[in-house]
Amino acid sequence: MGKKKFSDEEVLELWSQNLTDGEIAKLLGVERPSITIRRNKLGLKPNFIRRKYTDAEFLYWYNKKLNDFEIAEKLNVSRGSIEYKRQKLGLKPNFKCDKKWRKKISESKKTFEDKKLIALHEKGLVDKEIAKELNIPYSTVSRRRKSLGLEVNRKSFTDEEFLYWYNQKMNDTEIARMLEASHVIVSYRRNKLGLPPNYDPQSEEWREKMSKSKKTFEDKKLLDLYNQNLNDLEISEKLNIPRTTITSRRRKLGLKSKYTHQDGGWRKKQSVAHNTPKMKARHREVRKKIKIPKNHTKPELQFIELIQKSNLPFIYVGDNKIQIPQNGQDHWKNPDFIHSNGTKLVIEIFGSDYYHNPLKKQGLPYHKTYQGTIEHYKKHGYKCCILWRQDLKDEDHALKKLEKFGIIPNKE
Repeated sequence: MGKKKFSDEEVLELWSQNLTDGEIAKLLGVERPSITIRRNKLGLKPNFIRRKYTDAEFLYWYNKKLNDFEIAEKLNVSRGSIEYKRQKLGLKPNFKCDKKWRKKISESKKTFEDKKLIALHEKGLVDKEIAKELNIPYSTVSRRRKSLGLEVNRKSFTDEEFLYWYNQKMNDTEIARMLEASHVIVSYRRNKLGLPPNYDPQSEEWREKMSKSKKTFEDKKLLDLYNQNLNDLEISEKLNIPRTTITSRRRKLGLKSKYTHQDGGWRKKQSVAHNTPKMKARHREVRKKIKIPKNHTKPELQFIELIQKSNLPFIYVGDNKIQIPQNGQDHWKNPDFIHSNGTKLVIEIFGSDYYHNPLKKQGLPYHKTYQGTIEHYKKHGYKCCILWRQDLKDEDHALKKLEKFGIIPNKE
């Protein structure tokens, strides 16, 4: 099931009617946290007013053996305030945490995905197969399965299947991949059958393979180069070995590094090496090859594509072509898009809510928030519509938002 979408204008209309987040959520058919997040993005203050109630009101419903949730609904307050009041009066809760109550809570908390997980688990699928079916991480499936109190479904395989791959001289991890099981189960089955592993760490062949995989060098060569006052980088270039290997071997031998960061000695050498004419010329060539977008951001490019597809009468002016004065001061605002026919219709593209949310970014001026931007253009006779980066991911949703706001004519 997809999330129900709602526009900023709907939230602003209901918020202007002094409705709380919970009341707006009920009218729009969404959850309260989504309304709270959207309201914070718009820079609006909550309309919630803490309701006060007396001890007599609380005790009236408490004596009727209602629990905290039911009393909160009767008094139209939060469950936390009811729990705080009850503890302050030294009263116990009206429900017991017995097995029946825990079963009711567990059944009420089961989501749609949990029911799918339980159905797949009953079919005998392992955690990895369930993760593929539900398109979620393997760790999430195992953690959720444990919280639901379900046992592990292990992938079963016969001794003949194990011996078939074992006779091909595969080790435990390779056999586990072929049988889609863990290497621990494979090693347990091999020990149960009394079979040795297909590799012997003490054998010469295994040592030769490991020696070929790791390039070794003698400590004498390192000491000779170290006595020549060469640092780790220079020694690694001489021996054609990574610097980290040289550093770890030098530390094992108890030798100190040849370069120090004190007094900026090593840093000065590096700065001199990077400030040579050859290095500066190389940096210039690299900078020329890098293509950096100077005017358009990614959301702006997405909206430009939408303009071309839908033949919208808007042009890009975000490169300071048009400057609208702000509050009669020297400050000004530069819109991203403006109507091509000269009508006072403006579209602003907001990329991230961090740069326009006063709760996340401290010291943010009001004219940079969602509501402040709309009011600024309204003072100068412009009608402004703000599109977020998430709105442009769905082109149909962006067009519907422009139609609701009156920026473009309704197709109907």
